Parts: sequence; C-alpha cells; structure tokens
Amino acid sequence: MRGLKRGGVATFADPLAAKLVCLLSSLRGIGIFLVPLGELEEWLNEEGIKESKANKWAWANEAAMLIQTKGASAGDIWDFVREIGKYLSTQ
Repeated sequence: MRGLKRGGVATFADPLAAKLVCLLSSLRGIGIFLVPLGELEEWLNEEGIKESKANKWAWANEAAMLIQTKGASAGDIWDFVREIGKYLSTQ
C-alpha cells in the first residue's frame, strides 16, 4: 500500500503495472480520476519544496506558488487537471 501511495503505478513491475495503467484509463472513462503517481504531492516530490508535508497548509501554499511559477510541462499536474476539466466539459 505504501508503494501505491508514494510512487503509484511506477512502483509495480509488469504485468501488474500494465494492468493498473489499464484500470486507471478505464476509470477515467467513467469520470474517476486517480493520480497515477499515488498522492498528488508526488508530482512535486523532486521540486525541493522546503516545507514539511506534516505542516499541510504551509506545504500546500508553497506547492501552489511553485506550480503557478513553474508553469505547465508535459505529464505534470496541469495535464491531470486539464484532463479532468475536459471530461467535465463533455458531461
């Protein structure tokens, strides 16, 4: 469970990883969007946020400022949110 929470699909070997990717895709088709990296915070794991995740409001504030400053790049949290928005706009 920890691997799923802290690294998502990438923490599993095939064929399980491939099945999880397929499951996530199927769920997106019905409007259930699960973060493929585990927790949303994992998208920013390598960004060097100094605030501790134990101090959730401070961590979230620093993360939001970083996301806004950094801007979008392929496969990041912005793509995930856009995918949700695209789904919602078709409903």
